[in-house]
Amino acid sequence: MNFAKLENLIDSLYEIYGVPNCDCSVYFRHQEVFRRRNGFTDLAMTKPVADNDLYFLYSATKVSLAVSVMQLIEQKKLSLDDPVSRFLPEIKDIKVKENGKLVPCNREATIEDMLSMRSGLTYDCITPGLRPDLEEYTKEHPDVSTRDYIRMLLKEPLAFQPGTRFCYGMSLDLLGAVVEIVSGEKYSDYVKNHIANPLGMKELYMHVPEDRKERMVQQYMYNVFSQNDIADLEFVPMDRFSNVTIFGPDYDSAGGGMITTVSDYVLLADALANDGIGANGAQILTRESIDEMRKNRLTTKTLWKDHAKMQNYGYGYGLGVRTMVNPRLSESPVGEFGWDGLGGAFFLSDPENRIALFFLMSVPGMIHVKAAIHNKLRDYTYEALREEILS
Repeated sequence: MNFAKLENLIDSLYEIYGVPNCDCSVYFRHQEVFRRRNGFTDLAMTKPVADNDLYFLYSATKVSLAVSVMQLIEQKKLSLDDPVSRFLPEIKDIKVKENGKLVPCNREATIEDMLSMRSGLTYDCITPGLRPDLEEYTKEHPDVSTRDYIRMLLKEPLAFQPGTRFCYGMSLDLLGAVVEIVSGEKYSDYVKNHIANPLGMKELYMHVPEDRKERMVQQYMYNVFSQNDIADLEFVPMDRFSNVTIFGPDYDSAGGGMITTVSDYVLLADALANDGIGANGAQILTRESIDEMRKNRLTTKTLWKDHAKMQNYGYGYGLGVRTMVNPRLSESPVGEFGWDGLGGAFFLSDPENRIALFFLMSVPGMIHVKAAIHNKLRDYTYEALREEILS
């Protein structure tokens, strides 16, 4: 194994792109074969990155949600075909906005629609439109629950008829409420009890505990005024505890609120790359469910056109995860899958070759991150492991 190119990439991220901190782990057949970190976690840049630093996962949180739903499907407590109204009756009243008018849904949205981002829900709730209402609601109801927020979101109309388009949005956050209803557990407790603890993940939070706050990595907002010139990249310090997907202290954002370490979350990537079995022997999911997750759901030209806006070249979209469909654009094979996050997270699992990769940084909004970092992380990993894969 020769990880020189991957090492050089990690070591160069600050010099070339200004990325202040990052951490990366690669597992192959249940063994960590690569670990590299770079940068500093404090604003003064005096505290080097460590293996127990805590980061916001942002949308990489969604992988845990997809696993949670698939676990409940395996237990026959719900199915992909179930209408969401079976668990959230208020969604029956939701309308669709078409040509400036509100019209009824042609059919009910299903669990599969939610997992595949074909529900009609958007991320408008985190834009200036609805967010002030949510924040005001939180002030008046400080103990508001995950389901309370979802109920409030469902007062907004859908952007399109369920099943007809692809739109990356709040669909998986809504499923966090469904997991709570079906399991009888708060979403963060469900993930801890059924994913984290079985796999030996020591730290996985939805809201960072007081005695862990000093280990939260400093976040930096990408300077949008320099986004077209890599040579002039700038990163502006931001509140290290700020996360746009978290609406209140008792809201579990299944779509973007998780906090953890590289050391912990890579164990989930490793389990998904090994038929749902962790390095410690615990099984959290079957291979059949993993294959269902990574089955491409972009089945029409319209869905492909919508998904193209994500710029995940070579990938389709499954159940809460991207899935490789065109390996000519990658060193990875068909069926390699995972997701990323606003702060720069990159999650990869490959069940064919038993490869797992997890990377974290804390720069929300860096538009170059996929092409400049994520794709290289993936391809350099496969180049380093090519001989072992073939043996």
